[in-house]
Amino acid sequence: MKFSIIVPVYNVEAYLERCVESLINQTYNNIEIILVDDGSKDNSPKLCDDFVKKDSRIKVVHKENGGLSDARNVGLEIATGEYVLFVDSDDWLLLDACERFNEVLTVNLVDICIGCLINEDCSRFSLTPAAIPGKIYRGEEYYTLFIDSILACAVAPAYRRNFLRECGLNFMVGKFHEDNEFTPRAYIEANSIVFSNIDFYVRYVREDSITTHKDKRKNLKDIIDISYSLLHYSNSLKNKCTRDILKNEICNGYLSQFYETDIFQYKRENYKDYIDKDLLIKTSKTFYNKMRCLLFMISPRLYMIVRKRKGK
Repeated sequence: MKFSIIVPVYNVEAYLERCVESLINQTYNNIEIILVDDGSKDNSPKLCDDFVKKDSRIKVVHKENGGLSDARNVGLEIATGEYVLFVDSDDWLLLDACERFNEVLTVNLVDICIGCLINEDCSRFSLTPAAIPGKIYRGEEYYTLFIDSILACAVAPAYRRNFLRECGLNFMVGKFHEDNEFTPRAYIEANSIVFSNIDFYVRYVREDSITTHKDKRKNLKDIIDISYSLLHYSNSLKNKCTRDILKNEICNGYLSQFYETDIFQYKRENYKDYIDKDLLIKTSKTFYNKMRCLLFMISPRLYMIVRKRKGK
């Protein structure tokens, strides 16, 4: 079984070698490594080309800057492995990651095999701790059963490449939080998902990363766009339970990002440009969310005050 490991690369010369070394030194050899240079301005393009000389399994694509999603999509277009792994260029894999995935997937040729992440401080991070390791779930079943613990994280699973292709599963280009839009669709569309309980991926959080930068206004704008994309998708679902759960998660995602952005701190910003009451009306499905949305629609400022006092 062959694994395609797709690595978007953008201005990461300080971290790239650590990432790529973890890939070329995998204990499982049947892999291809696709480095997608997304218009880097530092020394990353040269490093990518040097890696090709070091290992014939490495492919490099140089392209104009289009963002993380676009780089992943380009990698998917040229991938040839039965399964695909996404790795961020400042993170790295444990050396037996592909070997352990292969052991699971040789027994169960599922659409998605989910592993566990490790933070740089060695703390373990399981996306769905309540899932039974080794049990095969239907995609909708998995999504609805474990919705309270599922986090949008495209790097956690190994995906069957033909499954992604057959379902047209690409990443939404030009938006932050692209995983929020991709993950629900991937899980719901999957015929089979297995939680492997494999520790395989190490996350490194940079101070200048998208998730840690302080100005969250683009994050909020993009969450609104992503929410409408997911809302359109949810309306195509036949199962009402799945449809309502997804809509409720859209509502949660928007309210959470509004709180994290705290648009009122930007004195010259018109906060009304970031408020979408129609979205909340269409997506709030539980009584709790309906009450939260009612408060929000009456007064977004009051909503922020109440939520801050609750500490969440």
